Amino acid sequence: MHSPLRTRLLTFLDKQAPNRVYWLLLTLAVGGLLTFIENQFDGQDIHTLAGRYVDSELSPMALIRRWEPNRQRLAWLEVLVDTFLFIPAYLTTLAVWCWYFSAHTLFVTNPYQPHIARFMRRFGQLATGALLIGAAADLVENQTLIGWLLNVALTLPPWFVGTIRVLKLGPIALAIFYILLHPLAIVFSVREAFFNLFNVSGFTQNDGRRTLLNHIISRRKNEIAINDALADLREQHQPRTRRLRFRDYLSTAWKGFLNVQYVIYLILLMGAVFQLDQFDELFFFLLTEGRGFGVLLATLLALGLWGGMVYVCSKILLFVQPTYFGEVDPGDARSTARILLMHQRELRLLRNTPKWLAYSPFLLMLITLGLNYNRLRPDEQGNPDYAFKYVLILLVLAGAYWLFTRIINYFHRSLDERDIVLFKSVNPFRDYALLVDLAPRSILFGQGLLAGTMMAFLPTATGLVLAKTIGLYAIVLLWLAALTYFITILYQFNRLPSYPVIVALIAAVLIFSRYNDNSAIRESPLPTRQTRREAELAPSPALLRPALAAYYSRWLQTRLAPVPGQPIDSTSPLPVVVIATAGGGIRAAAWTTEVLFALNQQLPNFNRHLFGISGVSGGGVGAATYVALLRGGQSAAPAEFRRRLRYVVTEDLVSPTVASMLFRGGVHNFMPVPVPALDRNRWLEDAWERRMLTADILPDSVTRRDLPQSFLAFWPSAGRNLDTASLALPALLLNGAVAETGQKIIMTNLALGNTADLTNPFYDVADLFASAGHDVPYKTATFLCARFPFVTSGGRTSGPLPNISDSNTDHNYHIIDGGYAENTGLLTAVQLIKNMQRIEADLRLHPPVWLGCRPVQYYLLFLPNSAAAETKGPLGAFRFLTEPVQGFLRTWDRNGVGLNQLIGRTLRRDRGGLSFDYTSLVLDTKNHHYPLGWYISPTAVARMGEQASRNLGDSLKRPLTLFGQLRRQINREKVPPTGK
Repeated sequence: MHSPLRTRLLTFLDKQAPNRVYWLLLTLAVGGLLTFIENQFDGQDIHTLAGRYVDSELSPMALIRRWEPNRQRLAWLEVLVDTFLFIPAYLTTLAVWCWYFSAHTLFVTNPYQPHIARFMRRFGQLATGALLIGAAADLVENQTLIGWLLNVALTLPPWFVGTIRVLKLGPIALAIFYILLHPLAIVFSVREAFFNLFNVSGFTQNDGRRTLLNHIISRRKNEIAINDALADLREQHQPRTRRLRFRDYLSTAWKGFLNVQYVIYLILLMGAVFQLDQFDELFFFLLTEGRGFGVLLATLLALGLWGGMVYVCSKILLFVQPTYFGEVDPGDARSTARILLMHQRELRLLRNTPKWLAYSPFLLMLITLGLNYNRLRPDEQGNPDYAFKYVLILLVLAGAYWLFTRIINYFHRSLDERDIVLFKSVNPFRDYALLVDLAPRSILFGQGLLAGTMMAFLPTATGLVLAKTIGLYAIVLLWLAALTYFITILYQFNRLPSYPVIVALIAAVLIFSRYNDNSAIRESPLPTRQTRREAELAPSPALLRPALAAYYSRWLQTRLAPVPGQPIDSTSPLPVVVIATAGGGIRAAAWTTEVLFALNQQLPNFNRHLFGISGVSGGGVGAATYVALLRGGQSAAPAEFRRRLRYVVTEDLVSPTVASMLFRGGVHNFMPVPVPALDRNRWLEDAWERRMLTADILPDSVTRRDLPQSFLAFWPSAGRNLDTASLALPALLLNGAVAETGQKIIMTNLALGNTADLTNPFYDVADLFASAGHDVPYKTATFLCARFPFVTSGGRTSGPLPNISDSNTDHNYHIIDGGYAENTGLLTAVQLIKNMQRIEADLRLHPPVWLGCRPVQYYLLFLPNSAAAETKGPLGAFRFLTEPVQGFLRTWDRNGVGLNQLIGRTLRRDRGGLSFDYTSLVLDTKNHHYPLGWYISPTAVARMGEQASRNLGDSLKRPLTLFGQLRRQINREKVPPTGK
């Protein structure tokens, strides 16, 4: 028996069914208001902080206490709107839609598919009931957020808050998923609501559904008549059988290709994408890491889903495409029967096309794995462990293929030639109804996978974690599966000239692209933003960075200060080191961290003499990673510090980056307005930050607090006292480029001027913080210099740019990868050293007491991560396409060679040409094919570390080398006992 409360709830849902679209509009309006409020926090709203608490156990209460009163009021408004408006709105909306669809859609009311109808009815009822659990969990979560805002120390552990979030999001996702399984019902519902506004009848959901059911019934009757006509023809005339000739096979294959050609193109695209060098490194990961088995299983599951989608879409296309076997009129049973008999053998050959194509992704994966293994270095191919794991992977692939064939054969109903010929297109809606009747499981599989992947990868809460878990292979395969079904449905609805769906979508994307730029860079949640007038009157302490002259003078003072009880050394030069690290994705990041660790390991107190690091792209990411761990490591032992470095740089950053590009970036292209939450650049930053915030990686609580909030907070007193603590870390100069002007832009803790003054050593170089007028999170500054072409987009900000007309006017501009301007970091490093020498020369004109007579020796260390290629690479086919792309990439990868040789030769031939010593540590890429991407395996990083230690050790054994000279100077240095 039904309880009175349940009866009243169901009665309420039935009464609200005619208003379901209006409830949806109300929910969207309230959701838009809530999103607007959350956008003011730029990724630091209280709901996001709750998710971070679950992921990293980083309590948000310290940050909330530092918020200004207006920010806290905004957070209160966010929680109250969510509690009293959004939760009731979405609960009612989703419940009404699910309950209505469980009784009034084609899947439920089609009398010819009773099993599907029963399943979909129960599914809708389950989704409706589960929403009550989700809403209750949402209210519990909001109580936790209110406690944080009230500064009440709650003891809820992260796992408990995570469980509450799962209970909240799970039922909501289930309900949305169920609704999205009925795209035609959604369209009919919107149409009904629109015409109801004008009191126009005849366009209700039920009217449309009855029309489609009548069309299905009519088609079924025609099929019965044709079957009878076929039986009569067979009785009257024994059908003649003729042996198919080779020409017939070719003709049938060509007709089948014309039906499913774009599916074949996507299969070939899969094979081409898997040849990128990043996949070689992922294959190496499968061979070397135990946790690669989980990624392999996820890949094989995604491969099966992709193969299933190939089967489904090929099957649908055989229905909706022209058959090329002659025009038929299903109403004329006898003439149709004659055509069927005439082409019976060809049609029987064609009908198994979906099954054959479904097996092809497994064949391509087998070929891909073979090519991956073949591209290993000879010594790697000869490794017995690698060979054993390779054979094991092939066996697992074979097992997955066997299981896939069993599943396909179990569900496969060989397409009857009648279905291929009799599917006569009328209009998109009636065609879709016939597909629901002919292949309901295929339609549900396609729509379910499309909706499921979108729902899984669009929200950060699920998509980022899922992407890191399943790996890049699986992400690409799932995207191909979703794309295939999306294009299939578009093609099915695109009936020219009446329904130009594809043309309309292309036009919409072109128009929307002018207005939906969502790439604004994140701002620090701390109160740092100022207008130019406010900055002139009273600069924010957080933005009051020291000029290079003041910073370097104070830095020299701390290094030249005499040690109590030690004699003053006025003859031995003080070594001052500047490092330039080139771009190159994760390869550059890993090489940078390994070399910096080796330098500090084999040259004790090296960090004390390291003034600054100029990094580009991946080199900048490696430098920022090193500095962050240096600050937050609490003087870890060398082995532990190296473990932390490798733990961070071996994080899989490529999977979230590509997932965000394909799914979030792809969906946002269809948005008429910018949606900051779908910015495809953010997952790269977030994945790196989550790795950094792992509990044992940054034990220092202050660093863990500052990392998500501010870049400049890492040098906290730089704008005030310039005490020793603010000078303990090397300065960072992260080099980007401005897309609109081609200028270099630098993210740094030093004030570079941002002026067009010809006396400025950084002439025509933009300073981000001076231009934008606000701080950014550490992760944002780190990856602004690493916006790799195509994979990520430029980050938008605004402010004045030097040497540009109206330089005092704010300009909107986009920051792109620094490699566009200069991929080595050498030019910035040379500019920095020359400016430091000028500052030192000025100090010696009127020397302070602490300066004395001791000379200063400058060193520039360059860290390129690829040697000059010794062989040329082929351009391959389609040279008109591959030549500019490969030419750009290879030139970009090699452009450091010329600068390296220029500076090195100048120093050797003309000692007075440059007044500093120069050397480089080049990564040897002959022992492993290191990728230009965002993932590198731990084994590959360990090899880098071995090479860095070996090369540096060999150089130190020779006393006349530059590193030998540097070690002698550092060893003479008297370090204060309190020095870091």
